[in-house]
Amino acid sequence: MLPDLEEKQTWSFLLRFLKKNLPALARFNLEYNFAPDALLEALGWKAHYRSREEWKQWADLDELSEELYLSHEFPLNVLRLWNRLQTEERTAWYELWEARSFKKNLIREIILYFHDLDSNRRQDCLSEAIQFSENWKARSGSFPAESVRDLVYGYRYPEIHSMQEEVFRLQKSLPSDRRFKVLIPEHLEAGSLDIQLKVGSVDDLDELLAILQDSGARQRIQEILSLVQ
Repeated sequence: MLPDLEEKQTWSFLLRFLKKNLPALARFNLEYNFAPDALLEALGWKAHYRSREEWKQWADLDELSEELYLSHEFPLNVLRLWNRLQTEERTAWYELWEARSFKKNLIREIILYFHDLDSNRRQDCLSEAIQFSENWKARSGSFPAESVRDLVYGYRYPEIHSMQEEVFRLQKSLPSDRRFKVLIPEHLEAGSLDIQLKVGSVDDLDELLAILQDSGARQRIQEILSLVQ
Protein backbone atom coordinates (compact mmCIF):
# COMPACT_ATOMS: atom_id res chain seq x y z
CA MET A 1 0.00 0.00 0.00
CA LEU A 2 1.34 3.44 -0.95
CA PRO A 3 1.98 5.90 1.89
CA ASP A 4 -0.38 8.84 2.27
CA LEU A 5 1.53 11.72 0.68
CA GLU A 6 -0.75 14.27 2.32
CA GLU A 7 0.27 13.27 5.85
CA LYS A 8 3.08 15.14 7.59
CA GLN A 9 4.29 12.00 9.38
CA THR A 10 4.83 10.31 6.00
CA TRP A 11 7.18 13.05 4.86
CA SER A 12 8.87 13.41 8.23
CA PHE A 13 9.80 9.74 7.91
CA LEU A 14 10.81 9.86 4.22
CA LEU A 15 12.95 12.98 4.62
CA ARG A 16 15.13 11.09 7.09
CA PHE A 17 16.40 9.10 4.10
CA LEU A 18 15.93 11.49 1.17
CA LYS A 19 18.25 14.35 0.25
CA LYS A 20 16.33 17.59 0.66
CA ASN A 21 16.41 18.41 -3.03
CA LEU A 22 13.73 21.10 -3.09
CA PRO A 23 13.41 21.43 -6.90
CA ALA A 24 13.03 17.65 -7.29
CA LEU A 25 10.55 17.38 -4.41
CA ALA A 26 8.50 20.26 -5.81
CA ARG A 27 8.41 18.66 -9.26
CA PHE A 28 7.41 15.33 -7.72
CA ASN A 29 4.60 17.10 -5.90
CA LEU A 30 3.47 18.75 -9.14
CA GLU A 31 3.62 15.51 -11.12
CA TYR A 32 1.56 13.48 -8.63
CA ASN A 33 -0.74 16.40 -7.85
CA PHE A 34 -1.18 16.03 -4.09
CA ALA A 35 -1.72 18.84 -1.57
CA PRO A 36 1.74 20.13 -0.56
CA ASP A 37 0.97 21.25 3.01
CA ALA A 38 2.18 18.10 4.76
CA LEU A 39 5.44 18.10 2.79
CA LEU A 40 6.01 21.80 3.46
CA GLU A 41 5.45 21.35 7.18
CA ALA A 42 7.81 18.37 7.26
CA LEU A 43 10.43 20.62 5.65
CA GLY A 44 9.93 23.13 8.44
CA TRP A 45 7.85 25.59 6.43
CA LYS A 46 4.53 27.10 7.42
CA ALA A 47 1.85 26.07 4.94
CA HIS A 48 -0.03 29.13 3.66
CA TYR A 49 -0.78 30.89 0.39
CA ARG A 50 2.64 32.49 -0.04
CA SER A 51 4.61 29.33 0.76
CA ARG A 52 2.45 27.32 -1.67
CA GLU A 53 3.11 29.87 -4.41
CA GLU A 54 6.83 29.76 -3.65
CA TRP A 55 6.72 25.97 -3.77
CA LYS A 56 5.32 26.14 -7.31
CA GLN A 57 8.28 28.30 -8.30
CA TRP A 58 10.68 25.66 -6.99
CA ALA A 59 8.98 23.23 -9.35
CA ASP A 60 9.65 25.58 -12.29
CA LEU A 61 13.43 25.32 -11.90
CA ASP A 62 15.14 23.23 -14.57
CA GLU A 63 17.95 20.69 -14.21
CA LEU A 64 20.76 23.26 -14.45
CA SER A 65 19.19 25.31 -11.68
CA GLU A 66 18.70 22.16 -9.63
CA GLU A 67 22.39 21.34 -10.11
CA LEU A 68 23.37 24.79 -8.82
CA TYR A 69 21.04 24.38 -5.85
CA LEU A 70 22.54 21.01 -4.95
CA SER A 71 26.11 22.30 -5.17
CA HIS A 72 25.63 25.65 -3.40
CA GLU A 73 22.13 25.73 -1.84
CA PHE A 74 21.23 29.16 -3.18
CA PRO A 75 17.87 30.62 -2.16
CA LEU A 76 14.99 30.76 -4.61
CA ASN A 77 15.45 34.44 -5.53
CA VAL A 78 18.96 33.74 -6.88
CA LEU A 79 17.92 30.50 -8.58
CA ARG A 80 15.03 32.23 -10.36
CA LEU A 81 17.46 34.68 -11.97
CA TRP A 82 19.80 31.85 -12.90
CA ASN A 83 16.90 29.89 -14.40
CA ARG A 84 16.10 32.75 -16.81
CA LEU A 85 19.54 32.72 -18.45
CA GLN A 86 20.33 30.78 -21.61
CA THR A 87 21.40 27.16 -21.23
CA GLU A 88 24.71 27.83 -23.02
CA GLU A 89 25.49 30.74 -20.72
CA ARG A 90 24.80 28.77 -17.57
CA THR A 91 26.78 25.76 -18.75
CA ALA A 92 29.82 27.92 -19.51
CA TRP A 93 29.63 29.77 -16.19
CA TYR A 94 29.19 26.59 -14.18
CA GLU A 95 32.20 24.97 -15.86
CA LEU A 96 34.30 28.06 -15.09
CA TRP A 97 33.18 28.17 -11.44
CA GLU A 98 33.89 24.48 -10.94
CA ALA A 99 37.26 24.58 -12.70
CA ARG A 100 38.41 27.61 -10.70
CA SER A 101 36.75 26.77 -7.36
CA PHE A 102 34.73 29.97 -7.04
CA LYS A 103 33.29 30.71 -3.61
CA LYS A 104 29.55 30.86 -3.14
CA ASN A 105 29.40 34.60 -2.43
CA LEU A 106 31.22 35.42 -5.68
CA ILE A 107 28.95 33.16 -7.72
CA ARG A 108 25.92 34.86 -6.22
CA GLU A 109 27.23 38.32 -7.10
CA ILE A 110 28.07 37.24 -10.65
CA ILE A 111 24.54 35.89 -11.16
CA LEU A 112 22.96 39.11 -9.88
CA TYR A 113 25.11 41.37 -12.08
CA PHE A 114 25.11 39.13 -15.17
CA HIS A 115 21.33 38.66 -15.18
CA ASP A 116 20.76 42.42 -15.56
CA LEU A 117 22.78 42.68 -18.78
CA ASP A 118 21.20 42.54 -22.23
CA SER A 119 21.96 39.52 -24.41
CA ASN A 120 24.81 41.17 -26.34
CA ARG A 121 26.59 42.42 -23.24
CA ARG A 122 26.11 39.04 -21.56
CA GLN A 123 27.84 37.40 -24.50
CA ASP A 124 30.74 39.86 -24.42
CA CYS A 125 31.05 39.61 -20.64
CA LEU A 126 31.07 35.82 -20.60
CA SER A 127 33.61 35.64 -23.43
CA GLU A 128 35.93 38.01 -21.58
CA ALA A 129 35.59 36.02 -18.35
CA ILE A 130 36.44 32.77 -20.14
CA GLN A 131 39.38 34.43 -21.90
CA PHE A 132 40.67 35.76 -18.59
CA SER A 133 40.58 32.26 -17.13
CA GLU A 134 42.31 30.73 -20.15
CA ASN A 135 45.07 33.35 -20.05
CA TRP A 136 45.78 32.83 -16.37
CA LYS A 137 49.30 31.41 -16.37
CA ALA A 138 50.25 31.64 -12.70
CA ARG A 139 51.54 28.35 -11.31
CA SER A 140 51.34 29.38 -7.67
CA GLY A 141 48.62 31.06 -5.66
CA SER A 142 44.90 30.76 -6.08
CA PHE A 143 43.00 31.93 -9.15
CA PRO A 144 41.83 35.56 -8.71
CA ALA A 145 38.11 34.82 -8.83
CA GLU A 146 37.37 38.30 -7.47
CA SER A 147 38.75 39.72 -10.73
CA VAL A 148 36.07 37.86 -12.69
CA ARG A 149 33.41 39.19 -10.30
CA ASP A 150 34.80 42.70 -10.80
CA LEU A 151 34.75 42.19 -14.57
CA VAL A 152 31.03 41.35 -14.50
CA TYR A 153 30.40 44.25 -12.12
CA GLY A 154 32.14 46.54 -14.61
CA TYR A 155 29.73 45.46 -17.35
CA ARG A 156 26.75 46.04 -15.06
CA TYR A 157 27.92 49.36 -13.58
CA PRO A 158 30.49 50.79 -16.03
CA GLU A 159 30.54 54.32 -14.57
CA ILE A 160 31.01 53.16 -10.98
CA HIS A 161 33.62 50.63 -12.07
CA SER A 162 35.55 53.35 -13.89
CA MET A 163 35.49 55.49 -10.74
CA GLN A 164 36.74 52.56 -8.68
CA GLU A 165 39.67 52.03 -11.03
CA GLU A 166 40.56 55.72 -10.74
CA VAL A 167 40.40 55.53 -6.95
CA PHE A 168 42.71 52.51 -6.90
CA ARG A 169 45.10 54.24 -9.31
CA LEU A 170 45.30 57.25 -7.00
CA GLN A 171 45.74 54.99 -3.98
CA LYS A 172 48.72 53.26 -5.61
CA SER A 173 50.31 56.64 -6.38
CA LEU A 174 50.43 57.60 -2.69
CA PRO A 175 53.76 57.36 -0.81
CA SER A 176 54.75 53.76 -0.10
CA ASP A 177 55.17 53.42 3.66
CA ARG A 178 54.11 50.48 5.81
CA ARG A 179 53.10 52.90 8.57
CA PHE A 180 50.68 54.83 6.34
CA LYS A 181 47.62 53.52 4.54
CA VAL A 182 44.55 55.12 2.97
CA LEU A 183 41.70 52.60 3.26
CA ILE A 184 39.31 52.64 0.31
CA PRO A 185 35.66 52.16 1.35
CA GLU A 186 33.82 49.19 -0.14
CA HIS A 187 31.10 51.51 -1.46
CA LEU A 188 32.19 54.68 -3.21
CA GLU A 189 29.27 56.64 -1.80
CA ALA A 190 30.63 56.15 1.74
CA GLY A 191 31.37 59.86 1.99
CA SER A 192 34.61 59.58 3.96
CA LEU A 193 38.03 57.94 4.03
CA ASP A 194 39.84 56.10 6.79
CA ILE A 195 43.56 56.81 7.06
CA GLN A 196 45.57 54.29 9.07
CA LEU A 197 48.76 55.42 10.80
CA LYS A 198 51.10 53.13 12.70
CA VAL A 199 53.03 55.22 15.22
CA GLY A 200 55.74 53.61 17.32
CA SER A 201 57.81 56.65 18.20
CA VAL A 202 57.90 60.44 18.03
CA ASP A 203 60.02 60.11 14.89
CA ASP A 204 57.27 57.99 13.31
CA LEU A 205 54.74 60.68 14.15
CA ASP A 206 56.85 63.47 12.66
CA GLU A 207 57.53 61.51 9.47
CA LEU A 208 53.89 60.52 9.00
CA LEU A 209 52.71 64.09 9.55
CA ALA A 210 55.21 65.15 6.90
CA ILE A 211 53.66 62.67 4.47
CA LEU A 212 50.18 64.05 5.14
CA GLN A 213 51.42 67.61 4.67
CA ASP A 214 53.24 66.83 1.43
CA SER A 215 51.45 68.73 -1.34
CA GLY A 216 51.47 65.80 -3.77
CA ALA A 217 50.09 63.27 -1.28
CA ARG A 218 47.57 65.80 -0.01
CA GLN A 219 46.33 66.46 -3.55
CA ARG A 220 45.86 62.75 -4.30
CA ILE A 221 44.02 62.18 -1.03
CA GLN A 222 41.73 65.10 -1.88
CA GLU A 223 41.06 63.57 -5.31
CA ILE A 224 40.18 60.22 -3.74
CA LEU A 225 37.92 61.96 -1.23
CA SER A 226 36.09 63.78 -4.01
CA LEU A 227 35.34 60.45 -5.69
CA VAL A 228 33.87 58.80 -2.60
CA GLN A 229 31.59 61.69 -1.68
